[in-house]
Amino acid sequence: MKEDESIVQFYKNLNPTQYLKPEDSQAGFYVPLYEEEIEEIRLEVLLGQPSETIYVSGQTGSGKTTALNFLPDKRIREQFIVEDFYANEVLQIDNVDIVDILMMLAFRMVRDYEDLKLKLGERILEIGEQLRGNLEKTEQTTKDESMNLNVGLFAKFTALVGQSNFGADYGFNQEKRKITRQVLKPQLEELISLVNEIIDRYMDKRVPKNDKKLLLFLHDLNHMIGAQHIKDLFINNRHYLEQIKAVKIITIPVGLRALPLFQPDIVFLGLKVKVNPNNPQSTDNQKITNNQQLLKNIINKRIPNEADLIDEAVLDEAVNQSGGIVRQLVDILQRTCLKSMVDKENRIYENHLREGMGDVRRKLSRSIITKSHIQTLSLIQQKNIDYIDDDKLDLFIESAAINQIIVYKNDDIWYDINPLIENTVKTYAANLANNGE
Repeated sequence: MKEDESIVQFYKNLNPTQYLKPEDSQAGFYVPLYEEEIEEIRLEVLLGQPSETIYVSGQTGSGKTTALNFLPDKRIREQFIVEDFYANEVLQIDNVDIVDILMMLAFRMVRDYEDLKLKLGERILEIGEQLRGNLEKTEQTTKDESMNLNVGLFAKFTALVGQSNFGADYGFNQEKRKITRQVLKPQLEELISLVNEIIDRYMDKRVPKNDKKLLLFLHDLNHMIGAQHIKDLFINNRHYLEQIKAVKIITIPVGLRALPLFQPDIVFLGLKVKVNPNNPQSTDNQKITNNQQLLKNIINKRIPNEADLIDEAVLDEAVNQSGGIVRQLVDILQRTCLKSMVDKENRIYENHLREGMGDVRRKLSRSIITKSHIQTLSLIQQKNIDYIDDDKLDLFIESAAINQIIVYKNDDIWYDINPLIENTVKTYAANLANNGE
């Protein structure tokens, strides 16, 4: 392969949006990052309860989904029907509600079975009619005009459920989701019962001998950003997630662990690439060099035919600026690769890395515009705190979700800001101080 072809192929191999799966042609790029944690999850699945719920967290882009894609092994597949639910593919992830999750799970279970599709539609209408009857009874004993508006929803809801494509575009049709939520949110007990009924019928078809259980992966919910949506789903309605009749592995927003009301065990998937300043003697710090090499292995596997495309020092700096986030490293080097090709170079140099990092930095920092945001990031940058004040929790959750704040675990959990925005935060904080704020 010619040098110019090598750098073009390298650029193509650096695809930051694609999850690797064992069956994919690019599975050879896979580098195991979390083998101990993944084996721990396997054992929890194999030895746990039939409706076990396992929560997994880590930075967006830390390799969680890819690692979980490689979790089902022979032991798992002998005992479980495995279903992967990628929320990004079927829902607007910035606005997800418990009703959306339950509805999309039901649609997923019935997609290949016409009789189950009919049963689902009938039962959804029954739940709606039950609520309608309750509202009409209430209307007879109250003068509340809002009741008339609520009862008026049901004609629209009935029409929606009767559409042949009701489930096909539900996740991205705002009007459908709005009406469905309004009708079904007051009936969540009935809705979770329906979902579990559908799961039972689905399993009867898949395993008539009833010799396997269902293992359900709920991927991508860690990509939720809005703090209120996150709290509504995982605090107010966590009960319904855990009632789903399957062993469930759910990826959650990394900042959720800071909420006092969210207390279940969490498996943390993240690479230690910095010494914990609050615990510099941690034995976990010994893993830093190994983790940095793992990140370099991810890149080296994508260099075609071991071509000489990048200096070791340039790759080391890219790793240092990644914060241990796989997707950020890949994104930096893809942008860097593009800068090299624009300059008609067949090799990546330090100036290309600076320019590539600049592109990623600007994307990360463009929402740092409010005083409270700057002050919160600056506080974390200065103190490497391991706690968050109550009045800053929402901002922390949202900043961690977009990787402005990085959650590390070196024995203990601690927080730092993304290395790419360190100078940006320092500059903004200095400007505030100079203005007396």
